[in-house]
Parts: sequence; structure tokens; C-alpha cells
Amino acid sequence: HVRALEIFAQDVRATGAELIIASAPMAGRSLAGSAASSERLDACLESLSLAGARLRLGRDRPVFERDDFRDLIHLDHAAAERFTRWVLEPAPNAVRPPHAL
Repeated sequence: HVRALEIFAQDVRATGAELIIASAPMAGRSLAGSAASSERLDACLESLSLAGARLRLGRDRPVFERDDFRDLIHLDHAAAERFTRWVLEPAPNAVRPPHAL
């Protein structure tokens, strides 16, 4: 799966587009929404060689509260819009993998 993602990132870059990989929020009351899970995902994403991809990591993501979720996974409309704006904004703290060219 990692190799497929690396090839996909290369293909996207070859078209002149930018690939953005964002760590989506999960409800804090779920195991996947724990701080430890988010930290592990951030570390995993940072370790990938995704040339030209922009990473939006959980540690930089806006806070989403229980009321922002329709269930354990899905954000409500307003929170989804806030998440999308964060993903797309050109943030100076957005991480590019160290292997990116």
C-alpha cells in the first residue's frame, strides 16, 4: 500500500497538481480519535517518501469537539467546512515530507 501511495503521489505531481494528505479528525470518544493514535498516524505520514505531497497533520489540525461530529467518524456540515478550509489553506506550518523534492 505504501508503494502504491508513493506512485500515486508521483503521478499527481507529474500532472502539475498538488497532493494534500490530511489527517482527518475522529471523535475523541473513539479509540481512533485518541491522541496516541493521532501521533502514530502523524509519524507514519512523515516517514513516507511522497515527493511533492503536502501533509496536514493531526497535531496542527483545529480542535473538533464532540458536538462537531454526527457520529464517531463523520463531522457535521459546519465542522466539515472548517476542516476543508484548514486542509486547503497555505499554512506555513504545513509539513512536507523530508524526502519531498
